[in-house]
Amino acid sequence: MNSKTWTVVQFLDDLTVEAIPSTWIQGNECHWPSFSMEKLHNAIRKSEPLNTCWPTHKIKIFRNATYGDYLKARNKARIAENTSDINTEPEDVEVKRKRIQKILSSSEESIDDTILPPPPSISKYKAKKKTSTSTSTFKEVHITPGNDLGNGVHEATDNSFFENIENMHDDINDNYLEAENNNTCKNCRCKDCLEKDRALDRTNKQLMQQYHILRSMATDILGEVRSIKQSLSKAERTPDEAPTSFFTELGCQFPLNSEEEIKIFNTSLEDEDNFKNAVMELSRVGGSNTYSFVSRTLALLITNELAITYSWLGRKGKKVFKTLKVASLVIESATVAIKDVTKQEIEKCIQLWVRRAFDRKKHALNKSF
Repeated sequence: MNSKTWTVVQFLDDLTVEAIPSTWIQGNECHWPSFSMEKLHNAIRKSEPLNTCWPTHKIKIFRNATYGDYLKARNKARIAENTSDINTEPEDVEVKRKRIQKILSSSEESIDDTILPPPPSISKYKAKKKTSTSTSTFKEVHITPGNDLGNGVHEATDNSFFENIENMHDDINDNYLEAENNNTCKNCRCKDCLEKDRALDRTNKQLMQQYHILRSMATDILGEVRSIKQSLSKAERTPDEAPTSFFTELGCQFPLNSEEEIKIFNTSLEDEDNFKNAVMELSRVGGSNTYSFVSRTLALLITNELAITYSWLGRKGKKVFKTLKVASLVIESATVAIKDVTKQEIEKCIQLWVRRAFDRKKHALNKSF
């Protein structure tokens, strides 16, 4: 296992001297991370692994300048700043030292001696502006009355809609990078620049939060538009599209009032397609509970006068209702219409309705008088 080492080098960009991890050096170039000062200091001290995505800078490597101890390498870097010779002992150096500085202009002040010199200037990437002029605009949804829903409802496709959202997200990042480039000076240790960076970070977080809120709102709006479109497609039917009732095609008068009519109806239900059509139509009758649904359905099919002649099992000299196809029709319709209902529960409701046929007839007669 290789031990960590540090090498004293001089950056040719600004003639600063620094002890850096040896793994960051590749030939005559050094990879230098764009970290804050505290994070950069820790990265050098801990000898973090090389990331080839870091910017590179030209360097000069001192002779015999690699050490296995960071403090020793750092001490040698301080010596090299003043003497250009890392082999000079500390006591040979004057007490008051002047570091090598890059002279920018005659009016600039000298840079104070610090523990860690400023990193080389790094040219930041500037994102290209997108040419699209409609990145933050949404396609409108128009709903106009008319029988042809294909022409009446124009909905923006999901792909194009969310592409606009993603483009708006990219513009937020591009604006953030451009603002950062315009407001950061070459010396990244400047307090003003650090404060601006923090303000830009806070702004970017707020913009990202708004972006996610807008995306969720857009998803909800598209869902509502779909439901409106489905409602309109059901409500606005042309006369040709209006469904014909299965019961009107049988030629029987409902509710059935004679034994002959109920035999004809049972015979028609022997056909599988007729039975399915009847089930689908009766399943839309509705009701607040199972008995309510069964009562409303049977009231549409047979009269109280005919129901009096039947009992569920045919007791007391009455005819058997259980074997009729009408009973199977009511059970199947309730199963389709009501969730998690059992066949036994439906049969009990049918028995109760048939048993109460006489009471309903008597109540109807009293009400008529």
